[in-house]
Amino acid sequence: MKIKLAILDGDAGYLERLSSHFAARYAGRLEVYAFTGWEAARECFANTRIDVFLAGESFDIHDGMVPKRCGFAYLTNSPGAAAVSGARAVCKYQKAEALYRQVLEIFDSACGLADGGGGAGIGTRVVVFTAASGGTGCSTAAAACAMCLSRAGHAALYLNLEPLGDSGAFFTGDGQSDFSDVIFAIKSGTANLPLKLEIGARRDSSGVFFFAPPRTALDLLELDEGDIDELMARLRDSGAYEYVVADAPLSAGRPAMRLLRHAQAAVFVSDGSRMSNGKLAAAMRVLEIMENREDGARVPPAYIFYNKYSGKTSSSDSYEGVRVLGGAPRYEGADTGRIARILSESGAFDALAEEAEESRTAGARRGQYGV
Repeated sequence: MKIKLAILDGDAGYLERLSSHFAARYAGRLEVYAFTGWEAARECFANTRIDVFLAGESFDIHDGMVPKRCGFAYLTNSPGAAAVSGARAVCKYQKAEALYRQVLEIFDSACGLADGGGGAGIGTRVVVFTAASGGTGCSTAAAACAMCLSRAGHAALYLNLEPLGDSGAFFTGDGQSDFSDVIFAIKSGTANLPLKLEIGARRDSSGVFFFAPPRTALDLLELDEGDIDELMARLRDSGAYEYVVADAPLSAGRPAMRLLRHAQAAVFVSDGSRMSNGKLAAAMRVLEIMENREDGARVPPAYIFYNKYSGKTSSSDSYEGVRVLGGAPRYEGADTGRIARILSESGAFDALAEEAEESRTAGARRGQYGV
């Protein structure tokens, strides 16, 4: 389902620029109708069910002019204006991506529901980063992998499911929603979860999509296995991302264990210390047990990435069928965001990205031809 958006404004050049951008970026989500005069807009409303109507503030729009079940807002030149003549106001001169998100919010408020996605996520790949012990820089490695994928031209979502995780340490972007809004939509069983996911996802200057951290860590602890299944299904169905790079702690019954059922690759991060290697060995035994169970559990191909590796205190272990991606030393005096950028450019995740892309492309071909 496409959202039918009508825009009424006296500036024909503005309408042409905005319509062209929306057509190029959101052709699968928006159907745009642009008008410089009310009579043409009214004729369109008589023949087409419009979902969202934006009108320049020079037009006097009253209730009888807005179609039923249609969200409405004025386009204003004032960035800080929240309302015009009692109706919602949207600044017309802002990033088109930000304006698009506001269109989604208006649609959500007016309709209270959204389509369940077009099933376009057949090619979506899920890569889970996890660690058996803390302090290994697992989140940094996951963020670096997402940056690497984005730089290669792929739409990548960084999904932080750590209770005390902070995606803001790596990424920044405009938006009002956070992951608490997504969690509430999942727990309440609302039909507009796909729309909440699209509205909530922000975009960093690196191109990586992400969700702002929940307002409280307790919200994240509310997610159970069924919620994880629902979240991953909706992300795949949206078709918005080629890759979801999930970052979650490894503990029984918690997100990472469930995520492994949805993943096409699992990356275990270790610093090579004696304690970390011991916990990693225990994790590998858990995977072996899962693989041999008869409850349909599926274990994805596993990799190890040695982070904060020291030639004096670290050592690498080998496990059958588990590939070592490589490693990185401890970077002293650099913040986590800077370290993630360094790792993303180091080539450490190039092999993983290439293999995932080959597998994703093969999977898409199988789906296309019904193989």
